Amino acid sequence: MSFGFYARNGFYGSREARVAVDRMRELNIDWVCLIVTVLQDTFASTRQYRDFTVTPADDEVRDIVDYIHSKGMKVQLRPMLECWDGTQRMSVHFPEEGIIIPGKPVTHWSQWFDGLTARTLHYARLAERGGCEAYGLDSELDRTTHQQAHWLRVVAAARSVFQRTPYHEPHRRRGFHQRTHRASRSLVPYVGFCWYQFLRTPCEGSWSKSRRDAEKHRSTSRLVPPGRRVIG
Repeated sequence: MSFGFYARNGFYGSREARVAVDRMRELNIDWVCLIVTVLQDTFASTRQYRDFTVTPADDEVRDIVDYIHSKGMKVQLRPMLECWDGTQRMSVHFPEEGIIIPGKPVTHWSQWFDGLTARTLHYARLAERGGCEAYGLDSELDRTTHQQAHWLRVVAAARSVFQRTPYHEPHRRRGFHQRTHRASRSLVPYVGFCWYQFLRTPCEGSWSKSRRDAEKHRSTSRLVPPGRRVIG
């Protein structure tokens, strides 16, 4: 279960957060995906950062991880990028790198992935110290997946400081097969995809149809090499 989408600074240290964790335990949830929001100004900004009013503090993240563990649940820590301009992370995109004007190299992708690598090192270390069972690189970064070489160094950074399971979820509901790149298919044991399917009311169709739709999406698991799993 995902927990803390766009949670503000201080939320994970609140009584409300612990009540939510208690409720998850009552529902027999096994895994909690704990989200930590980081920001960039616009979809075309190259600098990612922690915001004092939005990003949860490291100490409260550690405390809520410990509390989730105390309830017998496992934790995937997943920092998640948002943009202040409202476009969200799935819009992040830059021109291809190279030199058009002499002396003015285009390096937006390199700069952005430098920030993602630094962010990954920070939060993967936090996940390791907190005993998290998995670490998520991010999600829904649809328009970045073709940047193979840059993703390879992000995965390598996570592996250098996190000894358990790195997890990659760069895809939204569209184009999973076409967008799945070798970095996620060969270097991480778990590949995720997001599935946003509206639940039907009785007048719109049967629950069995909803289940069949879900199984159709799960069939993408055959795209992943043996020894790796797709999680939807």
